[in-house]
Amino acid sequence: MKNWILVLAVAIGMMACSDASQQNAASNVVVEQIQEKGAAAKTVAKLSIEGMTCAHGCGGKIQKELEDMDGVKSTDLDFVEERKVNVVSVEFDAASIDENKMMGLVNSLADGKYKVVAAQRVTTTPQ
Repeated sequence: MKNWILVLAVAIGMMACSDASQQNAASNVVVEQIQEKGAAAKTVAKLSIEGMTCAHGCGGKIQKELEDMDGVKSTDLDFVEERKVNVVSVEFDAASIDENKMMGLVNSLADGKYKVVAAQRVTTTPQ
């Protein structure tokens, strides 16, 4: 019985460390701030992501999971099969969510298969 408790404790500890490392990876990415003038006000996060091997499966999974988050309005995938890093643009409500939450989600998908390596926040204000 004691062995099972020990095995369970080790397993829980490993899972907790895995989750923490994914969150730490997201917090190590510095979000570049860009201001633009445009027709309408909006905020878009451009997440540069490693680990995607296809647009439909990988990219679609990432987009769906991001779109399910409160505060996310829409996503757009810029995927080229030969590229190591592809980009998901996420229009979002900055009062409801931030890039760190989105990066943490992406980094936690598929047992850490995807990794956000760079991020930009593009804030567009009306001209």
